[in-house]
Amino acid sequence: MATFKTVNVGWHSDLLTPLFWLLSYTGLSQIQIGATLLLYRWPELRRFIVPIIASIAFSGLVLAQIFKKLIVSRDRPSNLVYAIRQEEWWGNSFPSGHTTTAFALATMLTLMTVGTRRAWVGAVAMVWAFGVGLSRVYRGVHWPSDALAGACAGALGAGIIYLWFHHKGWLDLTLERKRSA
Repeated sequence: MATFKTVNVGWHSDLLTPLFWLLSYTGLSQIQIGATLLLYRWPELRRFIVPIIASIAFSGLVLAQIFKKLIVSRDRPSNLVYAIRQEEWWGNSFPSGHTTTAFALATMLTLMTVGTRRAWVGAVAMVWAFGVGLSRVYRGVHWPSDALAGACAGALGAGIIYLWFHHKGWLDLTLERKRSA
């Protein structure tokens, strides 16, 4: 509770509120999928589209929902009398769906770019995903543990999709890594 109160109440400011609103908004899976589809513009990046969207969908629709519906039933912290609620959300809070899909996208980008000249993209994506998780706590709709569980679910989901695509031969990044070496 102390961490939630520190982030949600203690950090509250006119400067951070719009930043965390923007970060929170980018945590929506429809925004992430739309942004991923923009990669189609660059032929050399098109092969990233399907694995990224698959990791977002698998992590957000399957893993997060299993936790949310079957395993953990927990109220949102916005029900606390001191909470500064900036969004109207109902239902269970665990895990954070926004954070799940953000970490799915960031993890998939990291796995696909590690060892290449584009490795910086994965690092930037991880910082962004952390910001999305933090924004959900700041905005009063998730506990810190919801965001942490979302990060784990997203990373796990992306890892599973990456291994599956790699095993099927649908994701061969060998040539890309050789060019960067």
